[in-house]
Amino acid sequence: MKNHLINKKEWKNYFDQTSKHLLGHQVELEIVGLDIGDQVEEEWVNLEGLSYDPKENILFVHTAESDHPILTPVEVIASEEGSLIRSIVVRDSDGNLQIMNFRKPFQIEAGKQDIEELPITLY
Repeated sequence: MKNHLINKKEWKNYFDQTSKHLLGHQVELEIVGLDIGDQVEEEWVNLEGLSYDPKENILFVHTAESDHPILTPVEVIASEEGSLIRSIVVRDSDGNLQIMNFRKPFQIEAGKQDIEELPITLY
């Protein structure tokens, strides 16, 4: 499995393109942080889209259940197996990881910076 850092300049386009491929796919949203522990926010719900607002620096995960905001994201990493994306990890400014695991992997090519085995740590 490889991890790819998504360039911040490409976030809006990346999430717009990703949304087209993910509409109706199931997602599990997990939040991990030193202060909050490991929590499953949403478990296998239908994804309606992802949207990034660069002016406000907010990423929204739109599901059938809710619109989950990720405030002040600082890093976005796509975890891939071959050409398929299995999950997207977003680190916010508080150091929390917001992990979108996809029940069915999908394929997209946009705005990736290839970084093999990029470590994901909370510190």
